[in-house]
Formats: sequence, C-alpha cells, structure tokens
Amino acid sequence: MTTACESFFTLPELIALVTPHLSRQDIIHLIRTNRRLHDICTPLLWHSVHLLEEDSFDNTNTAQARLLASPEGLRAFYNNINNIRAVYWKADFSWSYLHAVLAYLNTSSSRSSGGQDSLEDMEQDIISTYALTHSGSGGMETPDPLAVILLPPLRRLTSYKAFTGIDSYGSTNDDLPSEYRHGPHQHQTFWLLRLNSSTLVHLDLWTLDLNSSAVVRDLCRTISELQHLRTLRLNGLAPNEIPFRALKVIFFSCPSSLEELYIRPIVGDREETLRLDPLEGGWDYGQGPVVLRKEPLHWLKTLEIPSSYTGYQAPLLCSILEHCPALELFQVPSLRSLMATEKVAETIGKYCPHITSLVMPRPFWDNKGVTIMATMEAIPSQQLTSFELFAYLDYFPDRLVAAWTRHSETLQTIKLTSCRTLASAALRTALVNCRSLEVLELTEFYSSKCCLTLEDAVMDKWACTRIRTLNIPVKLTTNGKSPLYLTNPSKGRWKKEDHAHWNMLGRFYAQIGSLTQLRVLDLRSAASIHAPSEVDPDHMREIAFEETCLPGMLILEDLTKERLGYLSKLAGLTQLQELRGSIVWEFMPEDGRMSEREVDWLVDHLPVLSVAHFLPKGYEYPEEGAEEDEVPEVLQVLQSRRPGLVMAPPPYDNSYI
Repeated sequence: MTTACESFFTLPELIALVTPHLSRQDIIHLIRTNRRLHDICTPLLWHSVHLLEEDSFDNTNTAQARLLASPEGLRAFYNNINNIRAVYWKADFSWSYLHAVLAYLNTSSSRSSGGQDSLEDMEQDIISTYALTHSGSGGMETPDPLAVILLPPLRRLTSYKAFTGIDSYGSTNDDLPSEYRHGPHQHQTFWLLRLNSSTLVHLDLWTLDLNSSAVVRDLCRTISELQHLRTLRLNGLAPNEIPFRALKVIFFSCPSSLEELYIRPIVGDREETLRLDPLEGGWDYGQGPVVLRKEPLHWLKTLEIPSSYTGYQAPLLCSILEHCPALELFQVPSLRSLMATEKVAETIGKYCPHITSLVMPRPFWDNKGVTIMATMEAIPSQQLTSFELFAYLDYFPDRLVAAWTRHSETLQTIKLTSCRTLASAALRTALVNCRSLEVLELTEFYSSKCCLTLEDAVMDKWACTRIRTLNIPVKLTTNGKSPLYLTNPSKGRWKKEDHAHWNMLGRFYAQIGSLTQLRVLDLRSAASIHAPSEVDPDHMREIAFEETCLPGMLILEDLTKERLGYLSKLAGLTQLQELRGSIVWEFMPEDGRMSEREVDWLVDHLPVLSVAHFLPKGYEYPEEGAEEDEVPEVLQVLQSRRPGLVMAPPPYDNSYI
C-alpha cells in the first residue's frame, strides 16, 4: 500500500470494505500470506459465529454439525473466544457448548492457565455453575474433561440469537437430550447471558416456554441485568398462548436501555397462575421474587406485542403504553371492547405523542379496523408515516378516508394484506392526497370488492409523485378482458361509451406514466363473473388476475397497421425495475400482444427493467437444445436484448397468493 493510500485509508477500513466482496476462502488465503492482514482480519472472521443455516434435510452437513465433528474447528473456536461478539445457534450446539464450558470451569488447570487461551477479562472471580448443575434447572452432569474439549465461557457477546429448547422446525427432536427438549436448558441459556450482562446489545430467543413460571422468572431476572440491551426479540412455543400476566412482567422487567421490543407468541386468558415468587427448595429460591421496573422506558421506539384472540383489556395495555413516551412504531393488538378502544386511544394521545408507524397484523375480531382508526385519530395530525393492516373489512370507508387525509402530508407507506373489502374512494384518496407516499401495496387475496375503479382513477390528478412501489388491483373492464370495441381499431363502429372508456384508459395510463420515481409497478386487473349455484344464485366468481389483462397498456399506437395502445404514456418510467400483474402473454388478446416494435421501445425507454412477468408463475424454461421452445418468439427477442430479464415469477412467490 502506498503512502498516499495509507494517508486516506487505514488498513482495517480498507479490509472492511473489501471483505464483503470476497469469499471466505479468499479471505483465509489473504490472511495466511500476510502477517499484518492476519492480525487485522482474524478478529473480523471470528466476530460472528453463524450456525443457524437454512433448513436442511441433511443434519450431518450443517455448519454446526461440521464444527462439532472437527477437533481443529473447536480448537480454533477456543483460541478465538475473545474475538467472538455474536453467536447464532440452535439448542443442540448450545447444549454441547455448555457441557464444554462446565468441564472447563471444573478443571483447575484451565482456570489458572494464562496466555492467549485464557480469558483476558476474566477477573479472578469464581463463576458459579449452580444454575447449570441444579436438578431444578436441568441438572447438567459435569463431564469427564478427557471426554470433551474444554471451552471457556463467552464473556464479550454483543449479539445472541438461539433456539432454546425446540429445533428450528418447531417440533421436538427425539435425537436431542431430553434435558432441553422439555425446557430446563433455557435456564442454562440465561446463565450464559448473565455472563455478558455488561456487553449484550441484541438478544433474540426462540422457542421459549413462556407458560413456565420458572422460565418467565429466570428470563425476567436475566433481561433486567442486561445494562446495555437495545433490541429484545422473544418467540414462544407455537401454537401455545402465553398468559397476559407473563407479558406484563416481561415488559416491566426490560432494562431502561431498551429501544426495540418484539414478543411474538399469541397471548390470552389462561387458568394457570403465573408464580413470581419461587418455591421453597427451588433452584432459584435464594434469588427472591421478580422485581419489576417502575420508571418508563425512555428510549423505547418500537413495540410489537403479541396478538390476542380474545382481545386485550384496557388496563393492561394502557399500563404498558404509559411507559413508552418515545414510542414511534406500535403494533396495535385487537382490544376486547369499544370502551377499551376509546381508553387506549386516549392513553396514546396522552403518553405516546411521537408514534409515526402503525401495524396491525392480526386483528381477529377487530378486522373492522376500529382500533387502528381510533389510534390514527389519537396521533397528532400530519405525523403518521407508515400504516400496515391485515384482513381489513371496510365497514367505515368514510372514517378510513378521513384518517388517511388527516396524515396525507406525511404518509409514506400504506400496506394492506389480505384485504377483504375496500372502497375505491379510499385508494383514490391515497393517490390524490398523499403527496409523500412512496409505497402503496395491496397484497394477497385480490378481489373485485377491493380495488380501484377506472372512474376513480381518473377523477383527479394524482399527487403521489414520489411513489416507488405501486401494487394495486384495478377494475378496468367488467370481465377483466380486453373490451370488444378494440377488435375494431378503426373506431368506425364505436359507440359513445366506447370512446369514453378508451379515453379514460388513456388518462389512467398517463397517471401511471407521471410517477417518474416508480421502481415497482404491479397492476392487477380485478374482475368477477356471475356463477350461480343452488346455494347462492347470486354468487360472483373472482377471476384470477393472471387470466385478465390491462387493455392497451403494452401496445404502441400505429394507425397505419390499425393498432391502438398507450405504451408511449409510460415513457416517464425510466427508473422502473419491476413490472408485474395482469401482463401474462397467454391471456393477452391477439391484437393486444407486443411486437418487436414494442420490444425496441421497452429496451430504449425502460433502461433498468430487470423483472417483467410475461410468463406464468413457476414457468420452467425448456432445456437448451430442446426441439420445441414454448417461449413466444417476441419474448425470445426481448430476452436476447435483455439477457438478465426475469420473465416468470418463482413458483412459491408469496406476493402471488
């Protein structure tokens, strides 16, 4: 490295910039060939130990299986114990590691040894192994030091993520030791966390048995000691519900440093009593009862608490919200009554003045949206930036429109998932009034009862010129097909209403083309047909959006060849990266399919387009050299002009449910 480079970069900064672009083998080769790189990069390599791989049917070939079977790997783990700051592992590796730690702590020679293998920051204090060996907390037996490799305890962790009792598939693994299949292993996990109470910043625990009083007590004592904890994620054993009281004591045990809290299991009424005072003779009897925090969480900005089938009562939720003066993102749970909704909204208005994001993933009985709308109304006007709601039924369209309008200057994200009904006027309000809007998404469960009508789409000029993602169903024709009048491109036999409809389509596509910041465009033509049955003579069957089309959107007008289209209206979408929706080639009308002229236009005017789903979901490209190629010739030309263009969605793409 030249002197000029050294004056601009320090070597660690340069390595940090380069290593994300190198394979692990490349990094190891660099380290081995340069001592200075070795000194700098070794701590970086061992900073995080990732043993949570993707689901694998071959459990013998996972990262943790390979590490456990490698004496050299475990020795390297031992030698670099002081460099490890983050671990991500499953319960079986944690169990093996804790046995190795127990053997280490019970070997006098390892405690007194010095040099690189010892813990530099391990004062001469004695680490108690009581929580590891007591029968009430798992009863780990001290292993023979000669039978296992000795590993010192991790003492410098800043991030910890682990499954604590059940494997990652959510089912008990009969091959694992019975001690932690049934929960006590979680106490040993808490023991390890306490050793890192002064350094731990991020904690993510899965498969916790939050119905166990002993586990809840130990968890609460542990997190209350984590002085610098900023992020806490707790996931219980699905599908078990946890008691409301467990949620309360966990929340009021969180340290004052906490900034983000996520608790994922379902919460509900349970007959079992959560015992906060340990039983006499229990392993934690000498630690006394759980002491709850009294001061607010002044730094807490994100709160995602469990959903509830029965709904929360106001006193519990209000007591939690009163301790969140800095809250910005709130996952709204369903409430038990309208009276509870009013009380919670009042509490939010009084104690949580900084909320900018609302999420309601599981409304259960509250799918009419009363709670979240009352919350929006309690937040100071022109403050909300993000709104996400699941399974909404639009019983009060005027109230929703008013709530969105109240935050029209600040709303940046609106996401509705599995929306059952929604007035077209609500979508028009978002497009016309929300000037800061960047994301508007309606995903899963598409319906003609939840879409933007063509009339509403062109009624007013859209103001959402900053929008980057637009994913909405639109009702352009009654049956979702190309209108019959387009079979007469000369317009000689068009009726007055045909001219009006075609002009509205042009104004609609012009509205789309005015969104010059658009990156993702997903327009899905919503339609239904009458399909009477004996049970329901008025039944309307929804047509899958893949089987409908967007009339004229992908065709360039050419009167000499009697072709009508509005593709030129999209010339402003120079930043468009993804084009999805009702554009499947198979269901386009013959006179509405692209030619090579349109291909030239797409290549020239949409320079960064990388996804265009002209082929059906899960389409399998023919093998090279096959006699028949089912990809239409025009699309083959497009593919040759844009080799990296993805033209078929993956078979399990959730956005296409």
